[in-house]
Amino acid sequence: MPDAFRGFKHYSALHGAEQALKVIANERLVLERVDEFVRKHNIQCDFNLTTTFDVCMTPEFAEYEAESFEAFQKAGGDVSHIKFYGPEEAKRRTRVKSAVAAYEWPAGSSHPAKLAQWLLNAAIERGVTLFTRCSVSKVTKQGSKLWNIHTPRGIVIASTVVHCTNAYASLLLPQLASHLVPNRAQAHSLIAPPAFSGEDTLSSTFSLRYGLHHFYSLIQRKGDGMMILGVSRTNPNLSTETLRGCVTFEDRDYNEETLEDAIKQWKILFPGEDEDISGRKIHGEGLDHAWSGIIGMTADFVPFVGPVEGLEGQWVCAGFGGHGKSFSV
Repeated sequence: MPDAFRGFKHYSALHGAEQALKVIANERLVLERVDEFVRKHNIQCDFNLTTTFDVCMTPEFAEYEAESFEAFQKAGGDVSHIKFYGPEEAKRRTRVKSAVAAYEWPAGSSHPAKLAQWLLNAAIERGVTLFTRCSVSKVTKQGSKLWNIHTPRGIVIASTVVHCTNAYASLLLPQLASHLVPNRAQAHSLIAPPAFSGEDTLSSTFSLRYGLHHFYSLIQRKGDGMMILGVSRTNPNLSTETLRGCVTFEDRDYNEETLEDAIKQWKILFPGEDEDISGRKIHGEGLDHAWSGIIGMTADFVPFVGPVEGLEGQWVCAGFGGHGKSFSV
């Protein structure tokens, strides 16, 4: 789900308007390149080139979005691919009965595990050796241009080392510890009720926003119709204890309070859609599974991609903040 304009004010405040425009433009470019790559190689990863709706759930956030849109446009940002809908049109197009406004622009979703598996298989077919259950404990210098990568199975010597463990990168690059925060995000799969089946299946992805950092993400998978509902890490509906637990490397479980909030929010966003004509909940629909995962957050919401300062030959690719990745199982 590329950002079409929403983050412009934030990025420009930190990096200036010129760089902010480049960040936004790059998000659109990545979507186009992924689409080209998947089509070129015929990758079976449930990729769906579609549109996304940024749904404003409060007047305050609708005002924030309008200001961001205007600032982006005035700075020279391309808005030709963005559509705006007022209250009534937003309700009709998104089917969210409490929508205040909505913006729509090109986006895509995929099954990340299937895409990652294809990439790994393709690399192995080209001669890459893949080691699993072989964690790296440290990277030390050998000579002037080589590095020792220490593992439980021995030491690998390389001239180039790429750190792509996202939120976990600071384990081997402690200088990133204060700049890269591990956050636990949570998602839930819902078996779609009849209101979202067949011809009524959701074709777009959704970001349902009460605020800039308080939102819910929603996609519906093309293959099986499963609905994936994600909950943002900043949520005033959750207790301080739960929010504190979001800053962690632990992803082996999910949070019950977050699960309860997700189910409650579903009923607010789509009231009555999981009930039959008599108002009873339909048997067989509803929650299927809940899980969590660790994402790496940076202070400016822009990832670290490039050489590691002072460590020639080492590179980092981390801190994506979960942005642009749809939860899937």
